[in-house]
Amino acid sequence: MVMARRGALEQAVEVRHRNRKEDERKEDARKEDARKAAERKIAEPKSRDQAVVAKLEALFPGELAKSTASLTVGQFDEAIKIYRRLLGKLARRQMSEDAPLRAKLFYHLAEALRLEGDYRPSVQAFRKHMRIVSEEGEGHDQNS
Repeated sequence: MVMARRGALEQAVEVRHRNRKEDERKEDARKEDARKAAERKIAEPKSRDQAVVAKLEALFPGELAKSTASLTVGQFDEAIKIYRRLLGKLARRQMSEDAPLRAKLFYHLAEALRLEGDYRPSVQAFRKHMRIVSEEGEGHDQNS
């Protein structure tokens, strides 16, 4: 009886391990598909703003979709965490061509903070957005 239970337990552990590996493989494939889709969008952007969004999607697959979904269901704090995390990742890269990406993220962070009712940090994030845009010397489409 004990041997039968031990065998069943080992089978259950093996099945769980296989399922976990399969889930990881599917998640990796999903991220790779998202990265490839974003790269295709970069190749033929319809506007400067869409090119920025496409580049962000390529750098951080699925993250913008998560933040948008969080905003849609009123989970502003989750969207704010995502935007701050992505800004931190861009800051570590320290690449000058990331300025439009940072501007876009600061704009969305400002909006999420505003929606949450955190007005002072929202204004600060929007000012950072405007400073980056003015340093670039170009306008910035705020509609996406």
